Amino acid sequence: MQRLLLCLSVTLTMLCMPALADPGTVTARDGWAWRTRAGQYGSAGFVTLTSTTPARLIAASSPRVGRVEIHESFVDAQGRFGMRRLGALPLSPARPLVMRHDGIHLMLIGLRTPLAVGDRLPLTLTIDSGGLREIVSTTLVVKAL
Repeated sequence: MQRLLLCLSVTLTMLCMPALADPGTVTARDGWAWRTRAGQYGSAGFVTLTSTTPARLIAASSPRVGRVEIHESFVDAQGRFGMRRLGALPLSPARPLVMRHDGIHLMLIGLRTPLAVGDRLPLTLTIDSGGLREIVSTTLVVKAL
């Protein structure tokens, strides 16, 4: 009987190990957003994403924001500043992606409430990793810059 119980406990432990061993392929850290002023309904958010496998950031959302878009700032051949929306963002295990105001960032469009310094804005990121969807939850701390 003891042998049977031991075999069952080892089998159950082995079945649970994959769930315990896989905390997810992408982690988010150092998230922050710009504060807003009266009458301002948009802002920008920034986060550092680290992936253990090739993956893509395909969407972002927040309950305090109407829509979150992935954008990239650039300077064209004439030296003019511009911004374009990106459909998805590739993530490489070779190096973290650090979002910046002069590069890739998140546009927070249609804020439901103003963002004050010190606020914490919940953010949900949807990651595609080889056809598998992963949800990463993080927080953007609001700063004044």
